Amino acid sequence: MKLQLKFQWLAVTLVLSLFSVSSLAQEKNLPTHVLLQAGSYSFAAETSTGSSEISGFGSYSASLGLGLFSRLLFYGSISLLVSDGVSGDTATGYDLGLKYYWSSSTGRNTYNHPNINWNLLTRFRPYVGTMLRQRQFTEVLSSSYIGPGVSVGADYQFQGNWYFNGEASYSILQGNADNTLNTLNIVFGLGLQL
Repeated sequence: MKLQLKFQWLAVTLVLSLFSVSSLAQEKNLPTHVLLQAGSYSFAAETSTGSSEISGFGSYSASLGLGLFSRLLFYGSISLLVSDGVSGDTATGYDLGLKYYWSSSTGRNTYNHPNINWNLLTRFRPYVGTMLRQRQFTEVLSSSYIGPGVSVGADYQFQGNWYFNGEASYSILQGNADNTLNTLNIVFGLGLQL
């Protein structure tokens, strides 16, 4: 029950943030991104009683991003990890991070001139990123972990404001009593630039 309430609170927070951030972005003409992802996970945990590894499909996230400058995207996301795809041990958490698009902008660029307005889209946008990641496990690991991570990925704009996303991320998280958790996620998603 506590897990459901926590996840619902995070979902409500994300939706409310979407409205406030997108109004700020419209004022400043900054791109806002909404991204839903699903994919695989791999964990290597080290505790005082031993070590274990687990991997499979069941990593889900919803992100909200705001373009800062032309090549930098700040984002926050909520995540749900389920060890058996849709059942099994669960973990929830958040990510806060930055993505740097080294060969393009963060998305659509709108140019306004007194006599003409136009949008410039880059179809393929690779990026590297860094993040602060937190995870709270409910059963097997039953602990909270937090730490830094890195990512590499790309967006592919396929129709108007819609894009596909693929990303790999690696994190080294610290938990209670010197427990460590190394995570590798490979996810694919669908995004919308507002």
